[in-house]
Parts: sequence; structure tokens; C-alpha cells
Amino acid sequence: MLRTTFISDLHGQYQRLKLPGGDLLLCCGDILSSSKSQKQTVQQISDFCQWLNNQSYSVKIFVAGNHDLIFEAEKDAVKTIVSQYSQIYYLLFEHVELNINGIPLKIFGGPYYQYYYSQVKQCFKLTEEKRIEILNKIDPDTDIIITHGPPKGFCDISNQGNSCGCQNLVGKIIEIKPRLCAFGHIHEAGGIQANDQTWFINASIMEVGFHTDYVNVQTTQITRNWVIEPNLLE
Repeated sequence: MLRTTFISDLHGQYQRLKLPGGDLLLCCGDILSSSKSQKQTVQQISDFCQWLNNQSYSVKIFVAGNHDLIFEAEKDAVKTIVSQYSQIYYLLFEHVELNINGIPLKIFGGPYYQYYYSQVKQCFKLTEEKRIEILNKIDPDTDIIITHGPPKGFCDISNQGNSCGCQNLVGKIIEIKPRLCAFGHIHEAGGIQANDQTWFINASIMEVGFHTDYVNVQTTQITRNWVIEPNLLE
């Protein structure tokens, strides 16, 4: 059995988290601050990986998000930094196969998302053609899919009542039936849903706010992280 924690949309506030520890920690992107007054740096990537390494989990896996500009600009630096840690995996539209506590897992992850905010600069923007190409890379025996944005119809409703998820993504999930899909991006839609085959987890830890100099993040209010009971991944 695996004790798994899911987090997303940290926006530079990860040092404030008090995580319970366990077997597997999954982070679904928007790791660094997207403040207009603070340029992202390679050192911030290193700082995050050091923090991640210090968390009490056997394995830590993360993807970037649409605000993590430095992860797109410095791809080689990211690989070099992550390679220093044997328990950390950064997924850029790729699989990793692991055996954790005797449980074999195939995990696919990347900074996949569809819904764009228009106020600030974004990264990892994908055309529909490119999104379909990426989804076609996912092996049919994949157990967990980690993206930044949600699939259509699952934990994807904005405050304006719009469904912000990706139809192509949910179609792939219905096709291959992974055990679990984890994501974030739509802060206000944080929560857990399921269909007959798959658990869907919007792991955003942030509430929505409009009183900061970057979009939709209220840094004074970290309200949640998602800890999944062992029987979901046994």
C-alpha cells in the first residue's frame, strides 16, 4: 500500500507547507512565484529540489506548470539539478517506471494544460495538434497521469462557472483507464472526483485571490494538501 500526497500551484510558497510524509509525493506544477517583480532563476529550481529532497517520502515526482517559465527556458539546467537526487523525478512528457513498497507503477507526466490566462506570460503553451501528439505517447498500461491542467469535466470548474479542462485529455483517460490522474491549475476547483476506473485529483493548495501582483494567487491563504489513503494505490 502507498501513502501518497498530492500538491499543486505552490507559486513559491512551498516552504510554508507542512507535509505528513509517506511513500510518494506528486507535485503538479506552478512551483515558483510568478510575481512580475521577481524574475525566476536557476537557483530557485535548485532551492525547490533541495526542499523536495528534504521531504519525508520515498519518491518525489514533479512536473512544471504554465507559470514556471525558467523550467522551459533552462531545460538542461533542470535535468542537471534533478540528476543530483536519486529520489526525485522531473517529468517532461515522459514515463517513469518505479517499484515502491513492492508496488510497480508506470507514471506519465508533463506540463500539459489547455486553459490560458491572458494577463501574464505563459510557458509550455501547446496547440491542440501538439497536445494530441503528446497524449498519443502515453502507454496504455500507465497507472498514473500527472499534468498541470485538468481533464474536461473533473475538478475543472472556474469561479465563473466555466469548465476549463481538456476534452482530449479526458478522452485518453477514458481510453486507457489509469488508476489516477493528478493535476492542478484551476485553484478554485481543488478536490477529488472519480469515475468507474480512475480517481481525479485537483491538488491545488491555493485559494483564488485578486490582491497580489500575479494572477489568481492569494499567498496568505494556503488551505490544503491532498493526502490519499493507501487503498487507492494498492
